Amino acid sequence: MKGKNDLKSINRSAVEDSRFGKGCYATIPIREGETICFFTGEETTWKESEIRYIKELDRLDDPFQISETKYLELYEPYIYFNHSCNPNSGFRGENEMIAIRDINPGKEITYDYSTVTWDDRWARIHGAWIMECRCEEENCRKIVGDFLTIPGPQRIEYLKLGVVPNFIIKKIKKLYRKEKNLFSINLENQPRESD
Repeated sequence: MKGKNDLKSINRSAVEDSRFGKGCYATIPIREGETICFFTGEETTWKESEIRYIKELDRLDDPFQISETKYLELYEPYIYFNHSCNPNSGFRGENEMIAIRDINPGKEITYDYSTVTWDDRWARIHGAWIMECRCEEENCRKIVGDFLTIPGPQRIEYLKLGVVPNFIIKKIKKLYRKEKNLFSINLENQPRESD
């Protein structure tokens, strides 16, 4: 995983006060497609994250999912990047944050939290992860949940932009294969309707 000593990209943003408490703001112009940073933190397992949540050491929306079974307990400043339903950045690979449009100095850098979470196991045991959204964007969904809660056209746009983490792309492919097999019918072996 990239990002252990990512000082160059850390200097692209600064933590400042925001309407949500703290946020990360661009300190230099960041062009569409450029890497903003690589999120880093303590790597934990699904079980470790669950224990931290149960012991109230973490909020449910703090761990950053990087695979089906692994999370990052984000270090500063990464914990301060806020959600938006109309984000200006997203994630490529495992933890690489990239700009999906030009970001000017002084502009808050945001991403869609729903693009980086899809945990079926958590949902089965604890219920679906959701949080109230207060981004106030024109397309605000009011509720932020896992990847499948993003409206279809927006999910497709994120995929086209290349800002869907690898583990979610693998899950989509697996789901597609499963549904394709489920709905494929061998018509030759089906009873024929009588005329």
